[in-house]
Amino acid sequence: MPVGKLKNATTLAAALVAMAATPALADVYIPEGPSGTALQLSGDFTPVGRIKGLGNTHGMDVALSRGILISATLDEQSRGEMKVKKPEGMSDSAHKAHHGAGMKGKKASDTVSLISLIDIKTGKITRKIEVPGMVHHVTVGANDRYVLATHPGLDAISIIDLETGKVTATIKTGPNPNYAVYDPQTKSFWVSNAGNATISQVDPVQGYVVRNVKTPAGAEHLAIDTSGRRLFAAEADAGTLSVVNLDSGKVTKTYNIGGELHGVAYDPGADAVYVSAREQGKVAWVDLAAGTVTTTPIGPEPYHMALADGRLVVSSAEKDVVWVVDVPSRKTIRTVPTSATAHQMAVIPES
Repeated sequence: MPVGKLKNATTLAAALVAMAATPALADVYIPEGPSGTALQLSGDFTPVGRIKGLGNTHGMDVALSRGILISATLDEQSRGEMKVKKPEGMSDSAHKAHHGAGMKGKKASDTVSLISLIDIKTGKITRKIEVPGMVHHVTVGANDRYVLATHPGLDAISIIDLETGKVTATIKTGPNPNYAVYDPQTKSFWVSNAGNATISQVDPVQGYVVRNVKTPAGAEHLAIDTSGRRLFAAEADAGTLSVVNLDSGKVTKTYNIGGELHGVAYDPGADAVYVSAREQGKVAWVDLAAGTVTTTPIGPEPYHMALADGRLVVSSAEKDVVWVVDVPSRKTIRTVPTSATAHQMAVIPES
């Protein structure tokens, strides 16, 4: 039942209640911020369910081989005030063992937040892991074993081992770490530090920064082309997109898009990068082979984005909706209401 065809608000409300009560398998998971929920979209981008109890969820990714969805919250509390409800089906001893996992050789922050692990098949939260400070974004890597969480308020990131459910390291990377991607060739994460215009390469096993790469301006959201050895960095305030060679660490090209930017996605089939030109109310299409930038009005304020099955799913920073855009035609084929602003979306790969 496509949301766009619902006849009135009463029908819509009833449908959303039914979805929240009946979790289902989905292809795209959309964190809905202060609503504490994640909207689930099927392969044809129809809403099929909602996951509840996630707090002010912003960061989200998937460890598909483990059948786990990872959700992080912007909510934080003082360490003494944090109370973690035992997930359904977990024993008291297991709950105590996994709550408050320590950090090797690191001083704990005064505040903590929770990362939820969700069983994809059931939509149930199976575990909550305490991490220092507030979490902005999360990224899964290393054959779905490690999760990297960014902590802008601490100038640091944390590494979570999904084998043990514990934080194994909290590492200073630079001012205001924002976003991360994973490079399977070097078995490392790349983390943007918006506060000093650097991108840090992080080894999740050893728990340290391998090197820092300087960018022309403060990068925020990232996308990666592992086979082409390219990293794409959206320099939000400067209105530019820089291309970094993953092996040399050198910036090889910078595209001027203009205005404030936000989300970025790489499309290997088209060898193109799509960028949310938030201030312009457009999506920028960067043709890497031709070296050209064109734009399409999509807005207001296009925000986070994710590529799924030849469609670009784009949220709005101003309206509680996501737009589903057909990439070849650049036409918006569906507008899906959300319960609050949508943030870092998790996509189940086609394979």
